[in-house]
Amino acid sequence: AEQAGTITLEAAEKLNSPLICKDTPLFCGAPDFISALVGTGTLKAGRLCDRAGSSEGLNLCTSKAVKAEGIRTLPSIIPGLWNASVLFPTSGERFWAFKQKIERELGKELSFTDLVSALVQSDGSNPSLDQGKYLMLQTAMEIKEGIELLLNTAEKENAIPFKTDLMTVTGGQASNYDWNKMKADVTRMRIRTLSCSDSELLGDAVFAFTGLKDFASIQEGAEEILANENL
Repeated sequence: AEQAGTITLEAAEKLNSPLICKDTPLFCGAPDFISALVGTGTLKAGRLCDRAGSSEGLNLCTSKAVKAEGIRTLPSIIPGLWNASVLFPTSGERFWAFKQKIERELGKELSFTDLVSALVQSDGSNPSLDQGKYLMLQTAMEIKEGIELLLNTAEKENAIPFKTDLMTVTGGQASNYDWNKMKADVTRMRIRTLSCSDSELLGDAVFAFTGLKDFASIQEGAEEILANENL
């Protein structure tokens, strides 16, 4: 959130945006992982988010570092807090490989939305669609087990004030209702999506507005953005 400088005339011309001109202030951001935690407001103990794209990762904010097999713990961007995560590095890649396979069988391209809708509605009459539906269910079951591991471990170590039933989803899957509905049904979690499905961008906005002194802190900015969402 520190100002790194301003946009040069050359850079503004290359960006070619009516919102960016010469001398627009430029602020330091963070890796997309950190930005997503800020953009989803996963900055209070007990908050849970799911970064779902080509890979997938569950992230639980905790008041202390928790340790268990399958959990990776790192310091939070907020001093005194931690982030416990369970990673699924190939979940999105597996689905993408299936998408390419069925497109070859059909001889045409399918949109992500249309394919997911077809898989969810699959009635068992098409083996290829059934394979994709099973893949989605398998992924959802892995997410369910990951959530239980995180919440049970954190609760056992008194690292969260309560076991939440709310999970914010960000990334490519966040914009797909059918996928979120299946994930909610399998995990028994309430799924929350934000107005910007790529919450990394919301996190970047928090950094910039904190740098502009519109917010007193990154945590305040994240809470302000969540408060203004139509959840």
